[in-house]
Amino acid sequence: ATVICCLTLPVVLVGWVGAGYSPDEHLTRMLRTRVYVLAMATRGLMLLHMVAVLTIVGLYATELRDYPRTTAGWLIVPCSVTMGLSTALTSWFHRRSLRHVWLIVGVVGAAGCVWWLSSLDNFTPKERVMLILACWGAFIGLIPPVFLTDEVEGLNPKDGLYAGALAVVALVVLIITVPTATGTLIKAWSDRAEDTYRLNLSTNRPAVAAAAAGVADYYQQRGLSGPALQQETGIVLGAFAKYESIAIGFRMGLRILSLTMLGLGLAIGGLLWQAARGLKAPPGAGYS
Repeated sequence: ATVICCLTLPVVLVGWVGAGYSPDEHLTRMLRTRVYVLAMATRGLMLLHMVAVLTIVGLYATELRDYPRTTAGWLIVPCSVTMGLSTALTSWFHRRSLRHVWLIVGVVGAAGCVWWLSSLDNFTPKERVMLILACWGAFIGLIPPVFLTDEVEGLNPKDGLYAGALAVVALVVLIITVPTATGTLIKAWSDRAEDTYRLNLSTNRPAVAAAAAGVADYYQQRGLSGPALQQETGIVLGAFAKYESIAIGFRMGLRILSLTMLGLGLAIGGLLWQAARGLKAPPGAGYS
């Protein structure tokens, strides 16, 4: 119900704002505001990246690795630092004419880092997670100077309300649909992997028998035998199946997110690059 409401309200807003315009007037206004709407969609893409990746990493740290919340928070600190530095340096040194090149670099680099992040498993060191997030943050930091410049230069004040309504639709659709779909896919892949692992355990394949023998030998050396030994062995194998299936779900979800963000980013970035070709820096803006 919440998702339906969030998707319906922006459409109602656009209908209300655009009421009374003829189809030709709608088309004219959409063409005039396309740079601003695409710039806002780029902003939404960056926010979507941050929400999806940091949420998945937080769940990975707290649910799969059982880290304290404080430790999970420290994993994110390096990406905040590199993101801030990247944005500051790009804003200070970048040439305005190259801003869309940096946008494409940021989109491709961030998607590549998310794919790299999909290599996480139950034993990945915290330092490696922090390194990947630091690289991801550096690429994400290249994006804000682009959409901020185009938002300012691409909006006619007369079309502010109309452009804002269209931009809200773009933001809401991106931020709600993609994370929801990614979460659903993570759960589906986790359940599928767990079913496969439990099927392997129930059929007692040679690899399973060897693993069970190793676990049983470990507990035998500590004095367990009989039913207690079988119970502990079953608990260990069942826990392995559960946690390994969750890790597979995270990996597949991150890979799908990477490809989705790459496709959306290249599409929106290419359209923005084309639409903003005719823009010029305002007089006295202090940049060129």
